[in-house]
Amino acid sequence: MKKHLPLFLLILSCCLSCNYAPVKVLGTQEYGKIMFENDNYDKVLAAAKAQKKPIFMDVYTTWCGWCRQLDNTTYRDPQVIKYLNDNFIPLKIDAEQGRGSDIARKYGVDSYPRLIFMDSTGQVFLIIKGYKDAHNFLKIATKALEVYNGK
Repeated sequence: MKKHLPLFLLILSCCLSCNYAPVKVLGTQEYGKIMFENDNYDKVLAAAKAQKKPIFMDVYTTWCGWCRQLDNTTYRDPQVIKYLNDNFIPLKIDAEQGRGSDIARKYGVDSYPRLIFMDSTGQVFLIIKGYKDAHNFLKIATKALEVYNGK
């Protein structure tokens, strides 16, 4: 056992330093400080119409490393949190669970994460493929809001 202890400690150290747990989002849940809806697509469309806000939809899978990176970095940035909560109705869809596979198919999602900006009718006006850090995400979200507002 003593000769395996350094290897065991190295493996344990690596496991504890990695934060790869998938985000568990059931119904409305605060994540970071972003209030995401999960699999409530119709509810989000109605809320967007009532609040006159666009929708930000994150289509992810539990096995996607870049999706977890987005959750663990970008969605924890205070500026991203404030911007999304103030200007969008956030929706998080697991492409492999519940209605998520139908929604992913409807929007032609074939890679993850897929970040989709749309209006209250489900009409897409901006699609982003892959991970974006907080700085680049804010630039994209700002552009999406300008497009939505017709600027």
